[in-house]
Amino acid sequence: MTPLTPLVLSWIGGVLLLLMDGRRRVVAMASAAGLTLIAALDLWFLVGQVFGDAGPFEVTTGGWPPGIGIRLMVDGLSLFFGTICAGVLAAVMLHETCGEPESRHLPGLLFLMCAGLHGAFFTADLFNFYVFFELAVVTSFVLAAYGYGRSESRGAFIYMAVNLLGSMIFLVGATGVYSAAGTLDFRLAEQALHAQGEPIPLFAAVLLTALSLKLGLFPFHGWVPLLYSHARPAIAAALAGALVNIGAYGLLRIGPAIFPDAVQRADLLLVGLGAAATVYGAVLALARRSPAELAAYLAVTQAGYVMLGFGLGTYQGIIAVLLAVLTGSIDKTMMFLALDQRGWSRATAAFVAAISTAGLPVTLGFLAKVQLFHAGAAPAVQPLVIGSLLIATP
Repeated sequence: MTPLTPLVLSWIGGVLLLLMDGRRRVVAMASAAGLTLIAALDLWFLVGQVFGDAGPFEVTTGGWPPGIGIRLMVDGLSLFFGTICAGVLAAVMLHETCGEPESRHLPGLLFLMCAGLHGAFFTADLFNFYVFFELAVVTSFVLAAYGYGRSESRGAFIYMAVNLLGSMIFLVGATGVYSAAGTLDFRLAEQALHAQGEPIPLFAAVLLTALSLKLGLFPFHGWVPLLYSHARPAIAAALAGALVNIGAYGLLRIGPAIFPDAVQRADLLLVGLGAAATVYGAVLALARRSPAELAAYLAVTQAGYVMLGFGLGTYQGIIAVLLAVLTGSIDKTMMFLALDQRGWSRATAAFVAAISTAGLPVTLGFLAKVQLFHAGAAPAVQPLVIGSLLIATP
């Protein structure tokens, strides 16, 4: 069994489940168990790489040399994101299993989203990253309209239009990288661009824009409140807790791998974007009356946390990003799934997610904010980081 097993299982499960009726409880339960197994395998391999002797797993498909064949690479970062996303999708499927699933294709679509996300996390090639995240995004278009009401369809249409624009922007950036480096392999592209002595900041900015749009970062966040406030709670949880993480992963993987110099030179701009998103989301969340809209704007705030840590460009900043991704995925999933509950379970889940998002002590959100405070101690960025975090804390 190799670290690619979760990707293979996601593909097989997606194809098989699309042929079955997801409204049958036995199918729904089997799909929830399958997604849980995938998350457990990701976690198993992650523990093996972090605490064991296993190093990053690499393979080039078809026996071709790197740069021609598709190079797959599974390391701790890949498995960390895979574990979170598979865990969120398993929670969503379990939530739907406890109720009455209305779509026969929901289990298969969740598995295909899981396959697309794992493919993006496990590839070491810019074009194949694009192909795999497009698979996940196209699957999300169908999920966004799950329920088939007028409001769901409107939100899904806007979401589809904005993400197609983001995909086109990403493809333009990838084309620019290929024209300058002659390859889309992360490692080979970085070496070629470094040898030229110029990190083509224009194409770095283009890719940053596309990934920020996928992440839902201010000022590219317009689709976030519209979609999350109209989509069914389970689907909002899947999109907010799993799919948007592809933006955070793309920042961490593509930025340092291909444009390390450009990222370092743009640190103040990136931190400024993160601070603006953090403050904007927190302020607008306070004015929301609808729980769904509140959760949507808190998602914008958590995207700001990700950009803050990424912009700092340090090891401590990267740890802060990982903590922000972990706590954000858990909080957003709990918050949206709580909207479908009644009584004490809804109140408890919403309360726990809210205090974690606020960064109160003894929560994961508190750890993420402490790490951001610690990472943002450099004098040049300290006012932006600390000021935005204080404003975002009620």
